[in-house]
Amino acid sequence: VLRQMARGYTREKYLAKLDMIRHHLPDAGISTDLIVGFPGETEEQFQATVQIVRDVRFAAVNTAAYSPRPGTHAATREDQVPEEVKDRRLRELNEVVNEVAMTVSRAMVGSVQEVFVEGPSTRDPHTYTGRARNNRVVLFPGDPSLEGQLVKVRIDEARTWTIRGEVV
Repeated sequence: VLRQMARGYTREKYLAKLDMIRHHLPDAGISTDLIVGFPGETEEQFQATVQIVRDVRFAAVNTAAYSPRPGTHAATREDQVPEEVKDRRLRELNEVVNEVAMTVSRAMVGSVQEVFVEGPSTRDPHTYTGRARNNRVVLFPGDPSLEGQLVKVRIDEARTWTIRGEVV
């Protein structure tokens, strides 16, 4: 499927690069974009994608169902994946992405993370938001003097895409 999508890499090369990154930065927050339902994608190929999400434990995944673009070869292919199959695959993939994200967040509970403070939360001016070194969004009580600073935050609560804590 990668070759048919004119991607310049193989599954093996991609995973080798991820291994190299994790060797040097074990807690690196790696993100990716995934498309389900490209013409000709089999159920076996889709399940291989799901397994990679489980194995790699991406920090973030942007997902989408393939949609034909006029003027492309793929748009004219006879082996289009039915919309209901694409919808099911996208739902399944997103469930796994969320499950993995929650696992990553839960693993951080009890740890102290170095966080770059970005500023106040859009929902609560007394809650500040920042990024841990693995790119996980961290929410914590704070004030304007912290903005732009690196602070240590003890993680007390896990959510799927964010973690909460207190400055220590």
